[in-house]
Amino acid sequence: MNRTTTNGASFYYSHLALLLVCALCASTHLSAQTIIQTPEQADSLRRVIAAATHDTTRVRAMNELAWYLSEVKGDNAAALVQAHGAREIAERGNFRMGIAAALKNIGLVLFRQGKYVEALEYNLQSLRMFEELGDKKGIAGSLNNIANVYYSFGKYAEALQYFTQSLHIREKLGNKEAIAGSLSNIAIVYEALGNYPNALTYHFKSVQIDKELGNQSGIASSLNNIGSILNKQGKFDEAQPYLGQSLQLSTEFGFIGLLPETLNLLALSYRGQSKFDSALQFSSRSLVLADSLGEQLAIKEALNELAIIMDSLGRHKESLRYLQRSIAVKDSLINLENLNKTSQLKELYEAEKREQQIALQQSELSRKTIIQLILIGILVAAVGLAFWFRSLYQNKNRANAEILRQQQTLENQAMEIELANTTLHERNVLLEELDREKNEFLGIAAHDLKNPLASIRVTASMLQRYGGQVTPEKQHESLERILLVVERMMTIITNLLDINTLERRGIQFVIRNFDIAPLVEAAVQQYRAPAEAKQIALHLSIEMDSSVVLADEQSVTQVLDNLISNAVKYSPHGKNIFVRLKASNGGVRVEVQDEGQGISQDDRKKLFGKFARLTARPTGGEHSTGLGLSIVKKMVEAMNGTVWCESELGKGATFIVELPRY
Repeated sequence: MNRTTTNGASFYYSHLALLLVCALCASTHLSAQTIIQTPEQADSLRRVIAAATHDTTRVRAMNELAWYLSEVKGDNAAALVQAHGAREIAERGNFRMGIAAALKNIGLVLFRQGKYVEALEYNLQSLRMFEELGDKKGIAGSLNNIANVYYSFGKYAEALQYFTQSLHIREKLGNKEAIAGSLSNIAIVYEALGNYPNALTYHFKSVQIDKELGNQSGIASSLNNIGSILNKQGKFDEAQPYLGQSLQLSTEFGFIGLLPETLNLLALSYRGQSKFDSALQFSSRSLVLADSLGEQLAIKEALNELAIIMDSLGRHKESLRYLQRSIAVKDSLINLENLNKTSQLKELYEAEKREQQIALQQSELSRKTIIQLILIGILVAAVGLAFWFRSLYQNKNRANAEILRQQQTLENQAMEIELANTTLHERNVLLEELDREKNEFLGIAAHDLKNPLASIRVTASMLQRYGGQVTPEKQHESLERILLVVERMMTIITNLLDINTLERRGIQFVIRNFDIAPLVEAAVQQYRAPAEAKQIALHLSIEMDSSVVLADEQSVTQVLDNLISNAVKYSPHGKNIFVRLKASNGGVRVEVQDEGQGISQDDRKKLFGKFARLTARPTGGEHSTGLGLSIVKKMVEAMNGTVWCESELGKGATFIVELPRY
């Protein structure tokens, strides 16, 4: 769960102090909101709203209450009423800091409701206003909220950029609560990118700061995210204590908005252990709570989990029903917003006016009771006249507001159409790429498999027709030739299947610590015979005492096999190949250097691509599919390593792999 934190400090005042400060403070500085975590503090804010004599005080309190209602109570409808009300009052008094904070809160609530396009628009407006005002805290908060929207769009690079900008500002300001939120959000992006070690590091830093500050909501959120990462790694036993602590804190302190996700993650964890009864219990609770809060994303996730659990239990009809409901909810996140936008805004406006009228009436009664008793006759006439002018003024404002809302609706629709067109273009580009790869695949199958099959057919036909006339030595030679051709075909097919599985994330990497030195020695030993057949000398040097890496052992073996095999394949007769194992930049480096043809600058650009056909050719009539180095790159990067080539045309090439050191 991404943290949509405000920029507040932790608990500067108790309930009575909060009431006193809000009532007296008429400053126009409102870039930060106080973090409200208890119903008692929320009630204090409501009393401030009712009794405040200054609009700036009322706006500040309404913005703080809006954040509490959305983030702590999960009551997005009520939060939206407070935020819109704060914006209207602030605009009436040209209180720009209050307007910016209200826009940010509106964007926050819309984000929680899954209305990402509108959420992005409001947060961008708040960012521009905070930048004009030079308010660093406000800028950091808006950047954080914009990053959350991009994360929900699946644009992780943009999300990481905005989260990092927000973190740098908060670190300069020394706002520890906000720093913890930024660290947690950066961790979530790394989790989405599959970089789990970095994600866990950032989450634990966030937890440490929140524990120092006593920020229970931040602790619960980070524990929840740690459990999510451990689930993805298949470490269900380790995930459950973190998720259990998060559930306990959320229940104890009333963080209702976090509960549906925590319950669903517990369901996933127990399902991973095949404890389907417990998984079913937690996912059902998640769905009921998410439904009551109107959290559409949480509803969709709970329905997805229930569909998987029912399928695992063999209850396929129920699984299908949950899946159909999940698809319907997903579609509603896209379409329902446009269908109901006009009626929602109208209802929202009427609700805001009713609440503001009640607050104003309570304030007027508390301040003017004595005056009304003395001047009741005059006041009756004055009030009647005031209501008449007010009615004229409101009618004019309503007409202007309706025009502005219609313009806003058209602008939102234009933005959504533009976003849809961009998505369609990206999908068309992807389809064109897939079509090109399909043609490449068919070309490989037609060209590289046709000739070996023809060779097998000719040899087998000869043995069948003249078998009685062929000497045993010739028969053995023919069978050896058939086996070599079959081995070549198996290599082609295996490479095609490997690259397809890697791109579809089908290979499960088992990351653990092991000594890579024996694997390097075994790989070198395996290719000594093929090297000697070409009078090539294989040299091995191990230049470090401890060579323990954190990687997948089987994948490392395949990477070494591919690189040494290529070196033998592309080296001329009578040359040398050097294999070195050494330490480098906190990692472990393997170098494979040959004295072959080298690689041109143009070839280096496509070296690790699929079906790459390079200028250099094998020196002993060997075969190449053009997939081996593509497989190497994907495997190394999946293990958090790097691979590259250093070469000069005519002077050989050196392939280098660096893996994390344990």
